[in-house]
Amino acid sequence: MRTLVSLQAVTKSFGATRALDGVSFDVAEGEVHALVGENGAGKSTLMNILAGVLRPDGGQMLIGDRPQDFRSPLDARAAGIATVFQELSLVDGLSVEENICAGRAPSRFGLIDRAAQRLAATRAMDHLALRVSPQLLVGQLTASQRQGVEAAKALHRLLDGWTQGTRASRLLILDEPTSALSAEEKTALFTAVRDLRSLGVGIIYISHHLDEVLALADRITVLRDGKTIWTRPAAGLDSDVLVRAMVGRQVERGQRARGTAAAVAASFENVGRRGQLQGLSFALHHGEILAVAGLDGSGRETVARLLAGVDLPQSGRIVLGGQLHPGSLRGAMGRGVGYVPDDRKALGLFLALPIADNAVVTDLRRVSKWGVVRRSLVERGGTEVIARQGVKASGPRQPVGALSGGNQQKVLFGKWLRRKPSVLIVEEPTKGVDVGAKRDIHDQLVAEAKAGAAVLVVSSDLPEILEIADRILVLHRGRLMAVLEGAEATEEAVMALASGLATAAA
Repeated sequence: MRTLVSLQAVTKSFGATRALDGVSFDVAEGEVHALVGENGAGKSTLMNILAGVLRPDGGQMLIGDRPQDFRSPLDARAAGIATVFQELSLVDGLSVEENICAGRAPSRFGLIDRAAQRLAATRAMDHLALRVSPQLLVGQLTASQRQGVEAAKALHRLLDGWTQGTRASRLLILDEPTSALSAEEKTALFTAVRDLRSLGVGIIYISHHLDEVLALADRITVLRDGKTIWTRPAAGLDSDVLVRAMVGRQVERGQRARGTAAAVAASFENVGRRGQLQGLSFALHHGEILAVAGLDGSGRETVARLLAGVDLPQSGRIVLGGQLHPGSLRGAMGRGVGYVPDDRKALGLFLALPIADNAVVTDLRRVSKWGVVRRSLVERGGTEVIARQGVKASGPRQPVGALSGGNQQKVLFGKWLRRKPSVLIVEEPTKGVDVGAKRDIHDQLVAEAKAGAAVLVVSSDLPEILEIADRILVLHRGRLMAVLEGAEATEEAVMALASGLATAAA
């Protein structure tokens, strides 16, 4: 097969940090080439160079047999590269169809053809089984819908080029494309990837979900510490081989560690919220990990936000620490609640601020004296979080926005764990996190429960739930279907309940 893109000994540094150290690999026409590695291995830096966001310090990039030096994303797009970024590039104030067709909007008589634009956006979304009104503002969408729109935006570029017979986009980069997608949307995305491959499009697929990589990829390149470890055909490889290459050591599979549930830490009593939850009742105990499972629209995220005090119930009541819930996050924090939201960039972290400032922001009293913040204590707090969480960073003054996604997640966990919460609420704990960091986060959640904290986990990752949960609440369209014991639960049982195919709990 003809080589579409070739990277040869590419290097890139940020200050004293060497992000890429002589990386080489190539992508052929009609190939799915997976790129795997831990957070901080250099995957995102490499993709930003291919997408024209960053320029390399050394090495060479070839498109076909011609050397390229992209100075902007426009140069990359002109060379036929379309990218679905892990960190979304959508504009909240524009509609779905405007975002999808941005830069390639159909026109008529010098004006945007709104009907044709809507048709093009709908066509791209249909390929991904994305059921969203093209006229909705992106700011009104859920995380999974936004992820789908980002994928549809790149797909539109490909489809538009092929429809016009220009084959304008020849390489599609997918960076963690399924991190917020439902099972149905993932299946549709995989079908679209295979269809594009059959048309001769080259695809770079980046994912921490190794089962996806092994199912889709023709070849796999492993990065570690900014270096290429190897490139091999996917056939014959398994997840254990990939993990060892990624982390440079054997990573033991997690074993479910049962907690010993004690007193009730919080409870929902016939709690309802219009369009989200219907008469939900359950208890969360100290010493346990209680997971909430369900498909998109089941209300699983609402449970976390109600308990955290971010949202308020419209019926029923929530009891926290033996008293009526105070009805705000600040009030809940005063009762010992820690809350790790699913969107670390919008809700969890201050990206422009250093690690140290983020680490102490939930507990400023510990770093203040007579109302004045002491920088030495702030720095110490940042250093403690870096050490305890294993954050790969140059130091506590490094801006959080300069970290990889997985290291940002570690900082987010660290800032809440500093408070030693008695109730820990975590949404999507390992979203965009590599296999090694995922193991560490799971171990931390288990350790918090063993130490007596009540841990509520909301996750769309079913294997994750089955691994760590003591009990599982399964929701379907806002209703409680069952409470399963984690030790006996199976993927089939949870999915049957979450899909409404099994009998609801009485």
